[in-house]
Amino acid sequence: MTATGIAEGHTVTAGADGVHATHCRVCPTGCGVLVDVADGQATRLVGDPQDPLSEGYTCGKGRASVEMHYAPDRLDVPLVRAASGELVPTSWPVVTEKLADHLRRAIDTYGPDSIGAYRGGGWVLDPAGMTASSAFLRAIGTTQLYSAFSIDCPSKMLIPHLMSGVAMIPQADMANTQLLLFVGVNPVVSHGHATALANPIVRLRRVQARGGRIVVVDPRRTETAQMADLHVPIRAGTDPALLAMLVRDTLGAAADTSYLHEAADPTSVIALRDAVAPFDIEHTADICGVPVTALQQLVDIVREAGRLSVESGTGATMAGTANVTDWLVWALSAVTGSLDRKGGSLFNPGLMRPLEDSLPSDRSGTGPRARSRPELPRLTNGELACAVLADEILAGNLRTLFVLGGNPALQFPATPKLRHALQQLDELIVLDVAHTETTALATTVLPVTGPLERDDLHTGYVQGVPYLRYTHAVVPPVAERRGMWEVFVDLGRLLDRPVMASATRRAEAAGRPLDDEIVLEQIASTARVPWESLRAAPRGVIDNPFEPGWVVPGRLRHPLDLAPASLVDEFDGWKRTTGTVAGDGLVLIPRRLSRQSNSIAPPTRGAGGDRNGPTLLVHPIDAEANGLTNGATTLV
Repeated sequence: MTATGIAEGHTVTAGADGVHATHCRVCPTGCGVLVDVADGQATRLVGDPQDPLSEGYTCGKGRASVEMHYAPDRLDVPLVRAASGELVPTSWPVVTEKLADHLRRAIDTYGPDSIGAYRGGGWVLDPAGMTASSAFLRAIGTTQLYSAFSIDCPSKMLIPHLMSGVAMIPQADMANTQLLLFVGVNPVVSHGHATALANPIVRLRRVQARGGRIVVVDPRRTETAQMADLHVPIRAGTDPALLAMLVRDTLGAAADTSYLHEAADPTSVIALRDAVAPFDIEHTADICGVPVTALQQLVDIVREAGRLSVESGTGATMAGTANVTDWLVWALSAVTGSLDRKGGSLFNPGLMRPLEDSLPSDRSGTGPRARSRPELPRLTNGELACAVLADEILAGNLRTLFVLGGNPALQFPATPKLRHALQQLDELIVLDVAHTETTALATTVLPVTGPLERDDLHTGYVQGVPYLRYTHAVVPPVAERRGMWEVFVDLGRLLDRPVMASATRRAEAAGRPLDDEIVLEQIASTARVPWESLRAAPRGVIDNPFEPGWVVPGRLRHPLDLAPASLVDEFDGWKRTTGTVAGDGLVLIPRRLSRQSNSIAPPTRGAGGDRNGPTLLVHPIDAEANGLTNGATTLV
């Protein structure tokens, strides 16, 4: 493969007046943006027309990045909890020494697993901080690791592992697909879920312009559903029934038998056929609460397309049926011959690691289970599920917690229990850019640099093509904000457990301080693209993608298992309760907001993406039945 640089020329001096080309870090899509700087201050952010992936697009959340950067709740100095109960300012040398002393005593007294870390979305979007903190946590020997991954999408890695032995998530072949099937995902607003879709409306219209179709399965008429060729408004939580119906119909009428013979375990095909046998159109229509005619239209579209690209989102992965739904998404992709094939769903190897030589594998067996909840296995990425975090704290197993770019005090289920648990910790150390509900409970709060004030890498890990981008800081850090990586390099030094040692030696050899660029150069040392080539391509590098079929079947650890026993058992249990899915009450489903990123909203727009706070959408019929009116306040 030959890497090709994209476009040239942008300002590299942080704070220099002019237009800076960089990328947005509100979400993993990483749209290219241009930031105006005047008198050393960022003043405006717009889409970059020369960006090869986003083509000038950016969303309202991205455009609010400048507003967020100068928000009044930004953290500027280290804070520690005083005897009075207040958070009071301190200095970096003092707080770093204090933390190192505490960690040393904690390890000596309780062992390394008394220390843990919860890693949120802000951590994922900070490659330098992510790498240095991970290295530090490995160095001290803790296995108490948690992340937002188990809050909204653990099925995204579990299902690939169970079915293929490879923990990789495929992306839609946007250039060739004839059918995009979105299940519980609203890419017009969210830009995808485990995959990225920059400039979504334009790219979806391109699919339709060349004759492709878009089908949305969602209880709500979302922004994506409004532009779809077909919207199937199923009853919330019945996604498995609809997908099972499509799998059943395909196996009966239009299965890609040559693909299944080549790639799938034949006994699993039989088991899959048996599992979905009850879901004819009439039965499925009754479960899903939609007319038979709508389902027949969907079946006809799937048959006509042959291959298809399917993506599920948080509407599915945050439901009780997440595992079963994503299993049937993969099963449908397989029986139609769409998995790792042109016009279907493709695997992106990225540019950061040579995945074609060693595909990601299951790490659920690495490390001990939580002592408070030994019945729960580790996740496929080796982490503990967030469901055990509060129990581990309350049992005294976890006594010190780092929170890295996340807000568990607001984002976790069973919030009162988790907040109570956080207050029982010996140390709750939060590294973030702004005050949150979690910093309000912390014993130590450390201000880290935000996206506009640090050099960064866009690793393209959820893009449809291999992509990598290095970008310079737009403005220099103000006050006492430091890179997250710096905090863990210093802690590692004080504990005599070096972090980023290669980068440190390289800096010393060059006679310069260790900085963002040297750290990022080390992180990118495994990439297919030489560092100097990456550094010279200010709008990133796109590699020639692998040909479809590079993973399935040749690189799989075993033939596709289309009916893993644990998932079939879970499906059988769900089938026994399908008549009472909705019950007599209302069902709450997640919703993406165009002006809010999860719990984060620009300060002038309020906590719910507008000045009125969080809003609840209810159908007028349900609102009337429950005595709800516009503007009223209700408890969910």
